[in-house]
Amino acid sequence: MPDQPRHYFKELRLQQFRSIVALARRGTFSGAAAALKLTRASVWQQVRGLEQEMACTLVRTVGQRVELTAAGKKLV
Repeated sequence: MPDQPRHYFKELRLQQFRSIVALARRGTFSGAAAALKLTRASVWQQVRGLEQEMACTLVRTVGQRVELTAAGKKLV
């Protein structure tokens, strides 16, 4: 039983990394969501959760598109 919480967090973190990579490749939350077969809101929440966990801004919105910050580029 002790492995279940750790496994859950590993899966969550992996999905967060998948979301940021898809966002970097597609350039929009909609594009990333379509690639991952998730909703835009889900991708947004995962990226924001990763930002909170890392205590830095990883992406910024420029009009309709999303750009990685310097920290986001280092991560990806």
